[in-house]
Amino acid sequence: MGDEPGTPKAHSQHEPHRSNPEFPHWGRDELDHSHAIFAIAAHLRSLALESWTPRIVRWLSFYDGIERWVDPGQEPCLCVRDLLAAYVLRQRKAQTASLKQLIIEDLLKLEFLRYRAYWGRGLPQDANALIWRPLQQSWLSFVELARPGDELMVYLADCRIIPPLETHRVFLMLE
Repeated sequence: MGDEPGTPKAHSQHEPHRSNPEFPHWGRDELDHSHAIFAIAAHLRSLALESWTPRIVRWLSFYDGIERWVDPGQEPCLCVRDLLAAYVLRQRKAQTASLKQLIIEDLLKLEFLRYRAYWGRGLPQDANALIWRPLQQSWLSFVELARPGDELMVYLADCRIIPPLETHRVFLMLE
Protein backbone atom coordinates (compact mmCIF):
# COMPACT_ATOMS: atom_id res chain seq x y z
CA MET A 1 0.00 0.00 0.00
CA GLY A 2 1.28 3.47 -0.79
CA ASP A 3 3.45 2.27 -3.67
CA GLU A 4 0.73 2.53 -6.30
CA PRO A 5 1.34 5.11 -9.04
CA GLY A 6 -0.07 8.50 -8.14
CA THR A 7 0.06 7.88 -4.39
CA PRO A 8 1.68 10.85 -2.66
CA LYS A 9 4.91 10.07 -0.86
CA ALA A 10 6.76 12.11 1.69
CA HIS A 11 9.93 13.65 0.30
CA SER A 12 12.89 14.72 2.33
CA GLN A 13 13.68 18.42 2.43
CA HIS A 14 17.26 17.36 1.72
CA GLU A 15 16.43 15.82 -1.65
CA PRO A 16 17.01 18.08 -4.63
CA HIS A 17 13.87 19.76 -5.90
CA ARG A 18 12.66 18.37 -9.21
CA SER A 19 10.09 20.25 -11.25
CA ASN A 20 7.44 18.41 -13.21
CA PRO A 21 8.78 18.28 -16.80
CA GLU A 22 5.35 17.43 -18.23
CA PHE A 23 2.54 19.64 -19.51
CA PRO A 24 1.48 22.18 -18.26
CA HIS A 25 4.53 22.79 -16.04
CA TRP A 26 7.28 22.13 -18.59
CA GLY A 27 9.86 22.05 -15.80
CA ARG A 28 8.76 25.25 -14.04
CA ASP A 29 7.20 25.76 -10.62
CA GLU A 30 7.29 28.16 -7.68
CA LEU A 31 10.35 26.50 -6.14
CA ASP A 32 12.63 26.63 -9.17
CA HIS A 33 15.57 29.01 -9.44
CA SER A 34 13.97 31.17 -12.13
CA HIS A 35 10.99 31.91 -9.92
CA ALA A 36 13.02 32.75 -6.81
CA ILE A 37 13.26 36.48 -7.53
CA PHE A 38 9.45 36.71 -7.76
CA ALA A 39 9.11 34.83 -4.46
CA ILE A 40 11.57 37.28 -2.89
CA ALA A 41 9.42 40.21 -4.03
CA ALA A 42 6.29 38.50 -2.69
CA HIS A 43 7.92 37.77 0.67
CA LEU A 44 9.08 41.37 1.03
CA ARG A 45 5.55 42.53 0.22
CA SER A 46 4.17 40.16 2.90
CA LEU A 47 6.61 41.66 5.40
CA ALA A 48 5.59 45.25 4.48
CA LEU A 49 9.09 45.78 3.05
CA GLU A 50 8.04 46.10 -0.58
CA SER A 51 9.97 49.37 -0.98
CA TRP A 52 13.17 47.41 -0.22
CA THR A 53 12.69 45.09 -3.22
CA PRO A 54 14.80 47.13 -5.70
CA ARG A 55 17.73 47.25 -3.26
CA ILE A 56 17.63 43.49 -2.58
CA VAL A 57 17.34 42.75 -6.29
CA ARG A 58 20.26 45.08 -7.05
CA TRP A 59 22.35 43.38 -4.34
CA LEU A 60 21.53 39.93 -5.73
CA SER A 61 22.33 41.09 -9.27
CA PHE A 62 26.03 41.18 -8.36
CA TYR A 63 25.81 37.41 -7.71
CA ASP A 64 23.62 36.48 -10.69
CA GLY A 65 25.24 33.59 -12.53
CA ILE A 66 27.45 32.31 -9.72
CA GLU A 67 24.89 29.65 -8.83
CA ARG A 68 26.63 27.21 -11.19
CA TRP A 69 29.88 27.62 -9.26
CA VAL A 70 28.73 27.43 -5.63
CA ASP A 71 27.98 24.34 -3.58
CA PRO A 72 24.42 22.99 -3.69
CA GLY A 73 22.19 24.97 -1.36
CA GLN A 74 24.30 28.12 -1.65
CA GLU A 75 22.60 29.69 -4.68
CA PRO A 76 22.15 33.36 -3.73
CA CYS A 77 18.54 33.84 -4.87
CA LEU A 78 17.43 30.58 -3.31
CA CYS A 79 19.17 31.38 -0.02
CA VAL A 80 17.54 34.82 0.17
CA ARG A 81 14.16 33.41 -0.85
CA ASP A 82 14.33 30.78 1.87
CA LEU A 83 15.51 33.24 4.51
CA LEU A 84 12.64 35.63 3.73
CA ALA A 85 10.15 32.74 3.63
CA ALA A 86 11.17 31.87 7.18
CA TYR A 87 10.43 35.45 8.25
CA VAL A 88 7.03 35.31 6.55
CA LEU A 89 6.21 32.02 8.29
CA ARG A 90 7.18 33.48 11.67
CA GLN A 91 5.36 36.75 10.83
CA ARG A 92 7.59 38.79 13.07
CA LYS A 93 5.69 41.72 14.49
CA ALA A 94 8.37 44.36 14.46
CA GLN A 95 8.68 47.88 13.21
CA THR A 96 9.74 47.96 9.58
CA ALA A 97 13.17 49.43 10.42
CA SER A 98 13.95 46.87 13.11
CA LEU A 99 12.64 43.99 10.94
CA LYS A 100 14.88 45.18 8.13
CA GLN A 101 17.85 45.24 10.53
CA LEU A 102 17.10 41.66 11.66
CA ILE A 103 16.87 40.48 8.07
CA ILE A 104 20.12 42.23 7.13
CA GLU A 105 21.92 40.56 10.02
CA ASP A 106 20.68 37.18 8.77
CA LEU A 107 21.54 38.00 5.15
CA LEU A 108 25.11 38.75 6.21
CA LYS A 109 25.40 35.22 7.62
CA LEU A 110 24.66 33.56 4.28
CA GLU A 111 27.55 31.45 3.10
CA PHE A 112 27.46 32.56 -0.54
CA LEU A 113 29.00 35.87 0.59
CA ARG A 114 32.21 33.97 1.36
CA TYR A 115 32.79 32.83 -2.23
CA ARG A 116 35.79 34.38 -3.97
CA ALA A 117 36.91 34.10 -7.58
CA TYR A 118 39.69 35.20 -9.85
CA TRP A 119 40.99 34.68 -13.36
CA GLY A 120 44.58 33.55 -13.20
CA ARG A 121 47.24 31.01 -14.06
CA GLY A 122 46.35 28.61 -11.25
CA LEU A 123 47.15 28.42 -7.59
CA PRO A 124 48.28 30.42 -5.77
CA GLN A 125 46.72 33.65 -6.93
CA ASP A 126 49.42 35.89 -8.39
CA ALA A 127 49.72 39.66 -8.87
CA ASN A 128 48.34 39.43 -12.42
CA ALA A 129 45.12 37.72 -11.38
CA LEU A 130 41.84 39.44 -12.16
CA ILE A 131 39.86 39.38 -8.92
CA TRP A 132 36.07 39.45 -8.67
CA ARG A 133 34.87 42.25 -6.41
CA PRO A 134 31.17 41.89 -5.57
CA LEU A 135 29.28 45.17 -5.12
CA GLN A 136 31.70 46.76 -7.61
CA GLN A 137 31.25 44.26 -10.42
CA SER A 138 28.60 41.70 -11.25
CA TRP A 139 29.56 38.05 -11.59
CA LEU A 140 28.44 38.04 -15.23
CA SER A 141 30.62 41.02 -16.12
CA PHE A 142 33.54 39.44 -14.25
CA VAL A 143 33.40 36.17 -16.19
CA GLU A 144 33.60 38.14 -19.44
CA LEU A 145 37.14 39.27 -18.48
CA ALA A 146 38.78 35.92 -19.26
CA ARG A 147 42.18 36.22 -20.91
CA PRO A 148 43.80 33.51 -23.03
CA GLY A 149 45.46 30.95 -20.77
CA ASP A 150 43.60 32.04 -17.63
CA GLU A 151 41.62 29.64 -15.49
CA LEU A 152 38.59 30.64 -13.46
CA MET A 153 39.29 29.84 -9.83
CA VAL A 154 36.29 29.88 -7.47
CA TYR A 155 36.66 29.02 -3.80
CA LEU A 156 34.99 29.41 -0.43
CA ALA A 157 37.07 31.72 1.76
CA ASP A 158 37.40 30.80 5.41
CA CYS A 159 38.77 34.16 6.41
CA ARG A 160 38.13 37.77 5.48
CA ILE A 161 35.04 38.46 3.36
CA ILE A 162 35.51 40.86 0.43
CA PRO A 163 33.86 43.27 0.43
CA PRO A 164 33.59 43.40 4.23
CA LEU A 165 30.21 42.63 5.77
CA GLU A 166 29.90 46.26 6.84
CA THR A 167 30.01 47.29 3.16
CA HIS A 168 27.19 44.86 2.43
CA ARG A 169 25.25 46.21 5.43
CA VAL A 170 25.57 49.81 4.21
CA PHE A 171 24.59 48.78 0.66
CA LEU A 172 21.49 46.95 1.92
CA MET A 173 20.40 49.83 4.17
CA LEU A 174 20.30 52.33 1.28
CA GLU A 175 16.90 53.07 -0.18
